[in-house]
Amino acid sequence: MKEEKVLTIAHKGRATDVLLELPKPPVYLTEEGKNHFKLWGGKLITAKILKDQHLAALEVLANAMGEFEWALREIKRKNVKSMGWGYIQTFQSGASQVSAEITLKEKAEKKILQCLKQFGMDPRSEKELKTEDTGGQLSLMEEFNKAMNKQSS
Repeated sequence: MKEEKVLTIAHKGRATDVLLELPKPPVYLTEEGKNHFKLWGGKLITAKILKDQHLAALEVLANAMGEFEWALREIKRKNVKSMGWGYIQTFQSGASQVSAEITLKEKAEKKILQCLKQFGMDPRSEKELKTEDTGGQLSLMEEFNKAMNKQSS
């Protein structure tokens, strides 16, 4: 019997689940978020990895990118007035802490990196999502039976 080649993909789902066209961005995203939804969604469509069940993660990514950019602009704006004002918030009492913009930027960065990882867009997970040509794939039961036959001989 001729063994046929099968491509295995490291993530679950059928190839038919892949979206061929990006839906419109949700109305509740900011303009920046909508732009990032289109930008990153387009990249994921081109890479043929965006599925319907991934749209929520794409929304989080788009929103986080908008928050990240806003925080960076605010930090820059405050630092233009006086270097360091964008990093530290000082109260009338004299107490100081990390600025709200830095906190928002850091939280947005974490969300962005988590979403990129889910889409295989960081170096480590990219390797995990690549297709592998196995030259044929056996079911788990066939592999088990093959192993058992080897042990009994």
